[in-house]
Amino acid sequence: YTSLSSTHLPFQLFNCYFFTGNNKAAIQSSLLKSIRTISNTLPSFFCGDFNFITDPSDSSSPHPSLPPTSFLDEFTSFKEYFNISEAPHQDHTYFRLTQDSMSSHTSRLDRFYVPGFSLHSPLFDLSVSIFPHSSNYRPRSSNIRSSFSDHLPIFLSHHSDPSEESNRPSIPLWLALSPEFETTLRNKWR
Repeated sequence: YTSLSSTHLPFQLFNCYFFTGNNKAAIQSSLLKSIRTISNTLPSFFCGDFNFITDPSDSSSPHPSLPPTSFLDEFTSFKEYFNISEAPHQDHTYFRLTQDSMSSHTSRLDRFYVPGFSLHSPLFDLSVSIFPHSSNYRPRSSNIRSSFSDHLPIFLSHHSDPSEESNRPSIPLWLALSPEFETTLRNKWR
């Protein structure tokens, strides 16, 4: 692993595409177990198409299909192993459009999982943006796909409020990213 520059700490980024189809939960569980063989000593970011929902509100389907409890337990272990949490967003990023509008639905399948410290940093805010793009699937009168994807692009950013930047202390990045620093800073600000 190498840093991006002398001011960046090393991290690992995983671009994920979770299998969908027959025996989906078993294959996805196997993938999670395989990924857990990778070292968790670096901050880890996971992004992509996870191809499952964890809550009925993640789908507009009248009968959303949740993964089996055994898979959700495996996914919880995976998140704990890498100390990651989902970067919050509620937008549905997948569109299953059919001739019969009653069987069409949307889902929140595309997500980011980020190191826990980045969700509660006193130095920056985390945000997820979803952008419509011309390459995305567009409904037509026929069932023929006319574009590249039935998913919307998803974008993760870390930013601070520009109006507050002049009031923010100048803290070296190596110190700011330390979990001990965050804890101490939060305790002192209480």
